[in-house]
Amino acid sequence: DIFGIYFENNLIYRNTDEGNMLSTIIAQKSRFKKNAFLYTVENSLFIKWFKDETCDKYKYSNTKLVHYAIISENDWIDVISISKPTIKLLTAV
Repeated sequence: DIFGIYFENNLIYRNTDEGNMLSTIIAQKSRFKKNAFLYTVENSLFIKWFKDETCDKYKYSNTKLVHYAIISENDWIDVISISKPTIKLLTAV
């Protein structure tokens, strides 16, 4: 199946070849579920880095930053967003 994942309020994203995420994949292997592709990341170093880079401008707001990891066969995409994504089935296989 092919899905579209849409973030209305993403603040930043990064795309990494999954072959460059081996340490993370090995460390988190037990968390991965068969046929799952979207995860939330707890205690995110990406959020910590983003807060540092933005001079912590979200520190005193009620805005909750959430780190989503989208894992596919070839890519690991990290997204920081203030809203949940919308997921749509584009093509059923």
